[in-house]
Amino acid sequence: MRALSLLQTGLLTATTRPWRFVEQHPVLLLAALLMLVGSGGAWVVMPLTGEYRLADLQAAGQNGQFKLVMLGLTALIFLTTAMRMYTLRLLICFGLTALMFCIALSLSMLDGERIQFYITESQAFRDIQHILALNAIPNAGRSVETALAFDAYHFTDRIRAALGILGWGAKLSILIGCAVSLYCIVSSQRKLLALLLALIFALITFFAAGLGSVSLAYLKVNQGIRAINNGEPAVAIGILNEAVTLDPVLTYSPGFTLLHSYLYFSIYGPATPLAKAYQLEQRFSAGRFTEVIDTNALSASAAALNAGGQQLSIRPELVNAHVRTEQRITMDAYNRLGLLHLWRSDWGLAESHFKSSLAIHGNPVGQTALLRIYQQTRQFEACVSTAELLLQRTHNRSVSADVFSSKGDCLSQLGRPAEARQAYQQSIALDSDKNYRAVKGLSGT
Repeated sequence: MRALSLLQTGLLTATTRPWRFVEQHPVLLLAALLMLVGSGGAWVVMPLTGEYRLADLQAAGQNGQFKLVMLGLTALIFLTTAMRMYTLRLLICFGLTALMFCIALSLSMLDGERIQFYITESQAFRDIQHILALNAIPNAGRSVETALAFDAYHFTDRIRAALGILGWGAKLSILIGCAVSLYCIVSSQRKLLALLLALIFALITFFAAGLGSVSLAYLKVNQGIRAINNGEPAVAIGILNEAVTLDPVLTYSPGFTLLHSYLYFSIYGPATPLAKAYQLEQRFSAGRFTEVIDTNALSASAAALNAGGQQLSIRPELVNAHVRTEQRITMDAYNRLGLLHLWRSDWGLAESHFKSSLAIHGNPVGQTALLRIYQQTRQFEACVSTAELLLQRTHNRSVSADVFSSKGDCLSQLGRPAEARQAYQQSIALDSDKNYRAVKGLSGT
């Protein structure tokens, strides 16, 4: 009966005297508004492909369900506040914060493909800066700061990569959720109980989200490194395999894969297929890019890697990680050789290397380089089509501004001034600060 009476009182207060409720709890209303703004904002940010909202990342039905759950929990927070059921309100706040935290984790720290994509785009963004700097009139207003790439297997690197991936919407929602939970703890009449509930909820969220197995996996990695330092590579391999069982996302870390490849190199020698990634990385780090390409061509194929992995009882995820790492190193070697020839204005060899890189995997570095090569060798039709392809896949404002300028230059050379003017205007709209190249092109059309 008491609960029914409180419910009736709360509903009466919220419906008959809403302005009084607003005056008494402006902080909660502001927090709810900010959480709704955050839920509709950018939850994932990539260096080149840009921002993604939850609606872009999830199926429409799932996104709609999340918003309904969020609105429902927010309404319950208001209702329990009006009913003065502060302990129940605290539990609802914890549940809402935990929900947003788990979704953010699933989009960043626990998504291996997205972490690898972030690392790849970060490195590609750096290489693109070198190519764009070769323009006769570089964009002086463009920021040359690059996103950091985290490719090691340390837990702190994983956290920093996750923070780099998460957009302002996810960070705002989680921050406001934590702030509201703290407000509910402080305003609770039973603070000791509130703190105990907060601790229990934090532990449940930690293990339910999968962070317990992730932490245990990183402890295994550290144990494996100690075994390597003690001269026990065979023991280290077993421990690293256990770590992958606990946390398969580790296989998307290039640093972890190279460590695994080094162990096979040290035990079985350079002839074993699983030692190939380590050997390629050693040659690449020494600047011997041609040797990387030759070694990749002469060494075992992906099928041989799978066969070798089956013989040695290696998990399929690790074998796939070796294949990805080898392809990435070879692609980077082609890109570096292409850049060297690009700086020397050796257009033919540069074009050949970048096309070989794109044959392994479509990458914006090769496409950006080909854009410049086509412009310099007067292949203006190919230049325009490459620019359009890049603009479809790249949503970084500064890079897109440069691509639009190159597209405008090529359209001018093809005798299409109206289209060229539109390209220059789009470049200036994306980056208006000292965009000398687009301004000069626009004045000439």
